[in-house]
Amino acid sequence: MTLKAAGSSFTLTTKTNTEGEFDVQQAPIGVYTLKIAAPGFASTEQVITIASGTNPVVHIQLTVASATQTVVIQAQQTSIPASGSVTPTTLITREDIDQTPGATRTIGMEMITDYVPGAYMTHDMLHMRGGHQTSWLIDGVAIPNTKIASNVGPQIDPKDIDSMETQRGSYDAELGDRTYGMFNVLPRNGFEFNRNGEVMLYAGDLDTGEAQIALGDHSEKSAWYSSATGSRSNYGLETPVAAIYHDATNSESGFVSLIRNQTAKDQIRVDGQYRQDFFQVPYDPNPNDFECASEYYCSSGLRDAQSERDSFAIANWVHTISPKALVSVAPFYHFNQANYDSLATDQPVATTWHQESNYAGAQADARLDAGPDAFLNSFSGGMYSFYQKENDLFGVLVNDGSGTSQPNKSANEDAGLVEFSLGDHLRLGRGEERNGGRRKTVLLANSFEAVLAALYLDAGLDTARSFIQRTVIEPTATRLYKGLERGESMGDHKSALQEMLQARGATPPEYEVKAETGPDHRKRFLVEVVIPASPQLPPVKAQGTGTTKKRAEQEAARAAFLQLQEQAASPNASKGATA
Repeated sequence: MTLKAAGSSFTLTTKTNTEGEFDVQQAPIGVYTLKIAAPGFASTEQVITIASGTNPVVHIQLTVASATQTVVIQAQQTSIPASGSVTPTTLITREDIDQTPGATRTIGMEMITDYVPGAYMTHDMLHMRGGHQTSWLIDGVAIPNTKIASNVGPQIDPKDIDSMETQRGSYDAELGDRTYGMFNVLPRNGFEFNRNGEVMLYAGDLDTGEAQIALGDHSEKSAWYSSATGSRSNYGLETPVAAIYHDATNSESGFVSLIRNQTAKDQIRVDGQYRQDFFQVPYDPNPNDFECASEYYCSSGLRDAQSERDSFAIANWVHTISPKALVSVAPFYHFNQANYDSLATDQPVATTWHQESNYAGAQADARLDAGPDAFLNSFSGGMYSFYQKENDLFGVLVNDGSGTSQPNKSANEDAGLVEFSLGDHLRLGRGEERNGGRRKTVLLANSFEAVLAALYLDAGLDTARSFIQRTVIEPTATRLYKGLERGESMGDHKSALQEMLQARGATPPEYEVKAETGPDHRKRFLVEVVIPASPQLPPVKAQGTGTTKKRAEQEAARAAFLQLQEQAASPNASKGATA
């Protein structure tokens, strides 16, 4: 069995067991061709797309080969769905980037806007689904950045990307939900090189030009890739008018990627980048336009510019425990700087705003696939944490006398983040997915039982017992004990209410369905419980709703139970009705 990347010579091989089953480990995201060859059978190929956090399962039937006959199978290549997830995902390959006009530009976003629904550029910032908060990841490891829209251009040069997975909603728990888009990048890794390199040159009008030199090599267990890139143009940012004034830009960057398959179950990946960009801020030279006349924003006297620097280093160790379980640990460092400066003579004001951030942290993840291949479900958990040191400087020099200048003033701040994630990747049928199956108690309970079973089979009884004690028994016992202290009923509210009334010698409750709403397949019932007045208790009425009559009665009984408790606790509570 050979799994080969569509855009490089990266290849993984394995053999089937006696049952004809096989497992290919440590395959990064991307598009692959799976080739199967066996003595006495015709070779077969199939295209497979692998997305992050998925474990595709394929079933392939081989055709018996003939010594006197040639069999040619013609079929349209189709990608196997990576999972039944509802997450809207777009996979962009290096071939897509190379064939898209402008997508290889260092500051270009065409690789996203041309392929991802709902993505567009406005005021030089990438927007998705109406917002510009986005996150970048390297092979599943998030690059921390608490600054929103402080930098222009993509986090990584498009020419250094082998494939990129874009998610735009319904994120997994380990990704969070702060941003409007997630860009998970698999960088070029050297498997496409064999002690060689390539030089790329681009040129165009407006003195636009880019150059990159890339080198790489690979062996059976290792691969490395490095690149150095430079670019410049007289047209960088969007201009406020049709003509171009003061809009030059230049960029320099270097990128390194290393992969080492230390053992059959251990892979080490190291990625690093340094990048610096410079942008002149364009202006409108007309001092008499409506913006200047209204004093809304007059840019004719401004000659501003922004300098940016960004670098990161990520080391990722991936250990495969079994074909259905793996763990990864990835320490990282990220430096980001954006300095906005003006000429001291700018009119009406000269602005200085420097932002510098240093991040250091780590990400750890674990993933388990449970169940048979036909009904495979995935569970994941992990931790993400970083320390941030922020150094900012801000100042305003008012040159037209309209206000008071603010001298440059620095500010420093330290902060930290620790977050934990636990996600279930329950694979459901389309009907269950549409009908809210992920929220059904019975399915969640069955899934939790499957996790306990997998934990028991993999780690033994003592580990499973400790996990149940820590995650189920102790929290539940604490909650039940506090509820009993408050006099609450536990579970069967109708029985608890009946017992309370019998103990006080009161009249039994009466339940009545007051209303039914919703379609036949999604009914909701409103039930009212009435406790007639008696010498022991005043009359009590309470209501409850539910998807069945029994659930609505339970809710009504719970509400009545709480009313009686409040009456008993009140010093002015009525002792009952009088004849």
